[in-house]
Amino acid sequence: MQPRSVTHQFILLRDRLKDLPRVRFHDIRHSHATQLLADGVHPKVAQERLGHSTITTTMDLYSHVTDTMQADAAARLDAAFEAAKNRQAQRPKLEDSVAISVAIAFGALTESRRM
Repeated sequence: MQPRSVTHQFILLRDRLKDLPRVRFHDIRHSHATQLLADGVHPKVAQERLGHSTITTTMDLYSHVTDTMQADAAARLDAAFEAAKNRQAQRPKLEDSVAISVAIAFGALTESRRM
């Protein structure tokens, strides 16, 4: 199917639907690409779906999406740091582990001397 045919058919359909805003077929393609990247789809997948020859083309055209993606990435990194900090707080400290090991060993020595 020729690109002109797709565009022509889209215009005919759009004109029949009175409530549809006057958008170009290419506007829908752009919206699709923007939504893919905003939803976290890997840029390589978006590149392939759009038929761009390189991922650079895709990212050059849709880099505006990365502003929100940067904020999301920073929030995820903060959450990962916080989770790691919480896990660390729940672990016994090295000094406590050494003290427990010494107490167990000393108790074992004391038991063996009693026998």
